[in-house]
Amino acid sequence: MSIIRRAALVAAAFVATTATAASYSASYQVPVPASLQSYASFKLANATVEQGDNNALKIAYCLPQDIAGADGPEIVLSGTAPATAGDFFTVREDANDTTGTCVQSAGTITCMLHYAGLRFDAATTETYLKQKYAEAPDLSERIQVMRMFSGNAIGILTVDIDQ
Repeated sequence: MSIIRRAALVAAAFVATTATAASYSASYQVPVPASLQSYASFKLANATVEQGDNNALKIAYCLPQDIAGADGPEIVLSGTAPATAGDFFTVREDANDTTGTCVQSAGTITCMLHYAGLRFDAATTETYLKQKYAEAPDLSERIQVMRMFSGNAIGILTVDIDQ
């Protein structure tokens, strides 16, 4: 199946008349310098996408524990998906004052997100990392990624909706 046909089928799925939710694999990336990139990408086990009337869209996921701590918050983004794959759309979540711009293309939804109101304890998260990676030679790099996220809570969510 061609990429264009697949994208058209995925876009058509967003025109659903009843809400449907499904779980998908997803990844989360914290923008960091090249030297830290291998420590800043995380797989997310249970991202869900719910499609509803009038292209209403909800995307739910938990922030990775390595950047937000063992009790990292669940984020539930809401927005309206465009009828055409490749068009940008905005999403929002009020609880953590999260905003983002997303695009649906080639079987994925990718969102650049900013968490203006996200609050978590960086010291507790650092303690969590020290326990989880106690003997790991890359502990300091993992802590640097977490500190960068806590200082500027932005990230890139990619959901594979073509599974």
